[in-house]
Amino acid sequence: MNGEEEEKQDLKLELLEATWQYKSPDAPVDKAQLLSKIMETIFAHDMAPLYVHISSELGLPVDQAKLSAMRASIAAKLAKFDADAKDAEENAGESEVRDALLGKAEYLALLGDREAAFAAFAVTEPKSAGSGAKMDIVFSQARLCMYYSDWHAVKELLAKAQRLCDNGGDWERKNKLKVYQAVFAMYSRDFKLASSLFHEALATFSAMELFPYARVVFYTVVTSVIALDRVALKAKVVDAPEVLTSINQNPALQQYLDALYGCQYKQFFQVRATACVIFPSSACYSVCCACVMPKWLVHV
Repeated sequence: MNGEEEEKQDLKLELLEATWQYKSPDAPVDKAQLLSKIMETIFAHDMAPLYVHISSELGLPVDQAKLSAMRASIAAKLAKFDADAKDAEENAGESEVRDALLGKAEYLALLGDREAAFAAFAVTEPKSAGSGAKMDIVFSQARLCMYYSDWHAVKELLAKAQRLCDNGGDWERKNKLKVYQAVFAMYSRDFKLASSLFHEALATFSAMELFPYARVVFYTVVTSVIALDRVALKAKVVDAPEVLTSINQNPALQQYLDALYGCQYKQFFQVRATACVIFPSSACYSVCCACVMPKWLVHV
C-alpha cells in the first residue's frame, strides 16, 4: 500500500487542516506563510464559497474584487457543465449525460457550496447505475458534511452507504466505507469500533481522499491504545506488519506506543502532555491529549 502512488486528499479537508493550524496557538507553523498558502489554494481553484466561509472563520476581510472574479469564473464553468449535459442528452448516451451531471456536482462540492452540490447530486443519483456509483456520491456528500461539522448528516449518509453496500457494493467501496465509519466512530467516541474498523482497513486502505496512509496508521495506534488490552495491542498493533512498515515515519507515535507497551509510564505521560505538538496538529487529524479525540471531531 505504501509503495503505491496515492490519490490526493480532498482539497476541502486540506484547507480544513490548514485553517485549524492557523487558528491553533500550539501548531508549530509559520502563520503568515500558512495563510498565504490557504489563500493561494482558494484563489487557484476559484473557491468562492470557502473563501467567504474561511475569511469569516479567521476574522479576515473579504476582497470583493477577487470574490466577484471567482464567482464569474464559477458561473462560466457551471454554464459549460450545463452545456455539456445538454449536448450529451441530444447527441450521446446516458453515461455521458451522467458524467456531465456528476462533474458539475463534484465541482460544486469542491467549492464548498453545500446546498448547490447536494441539489446537483440529487439530479445525478437517479442516473447512476449500480450501488458503487451511488456510494461514490454518498462519500462525496459525507466529506462535504464533515467539512462543515454536520455529523448528524454524516451519520445518515453512512447509513445510506451501508444499505447500498449491502445491496451489492464492490470490494473496494466496502473497504472504503469502513474508513468513513471508523472516522465517525471516533467522533462518537466509540474507540473500540474505530480501532476494529481501522485494523480491517489497514491492509486494503483506499480512502486517500480522507487522509494519507500514514494517518490511518496513526489513528489505528491511538484508538487501539484506548480500546485494546495488552495482549491484543501486542498482536494487532505492536507486531502488525502494516504498522511496523510505516510507524517510523512518525517517531513521536513510535515513542508513544513503545512507552506504553514497555511500561515506561513516565515517558508515556510526557508524550501525552505534548501531544498537540508532536502528533499531527491539524483540524482533521490532530489528537487531543485529554481524550485522544481528533480535534475536527470534537465540534458537533
